[in-house]
Amino acid sequence: MIQTIILNFMYATCGLILGLFFCFIGFKIFDRITSFKTERQLKEGNIAVGIVTASIFISVGIMVANIIGMALN
Repeated sequence: MIQTIILNFMYATCGLILGLFFCFIGFKIFDRITSFKTERQLKEGNIAVGIVTASIFISVGIMVANIIGMALN
């Protein structure tokens, strides 16, 4: 019982680390393929860039969560 809890905690921790890593990579790729600097646009309050950036984070998070969920089964 305790081993299962520890194993699930390790899966969740690895998933968190992988999720943050891939969100960061996705953001950097998006920043490189666009003709503007995403961070500057976000600081200036560009709502459209904020929505696109949020959708990148959400979609990468959903993909990583599904991969980890399949690994647990």
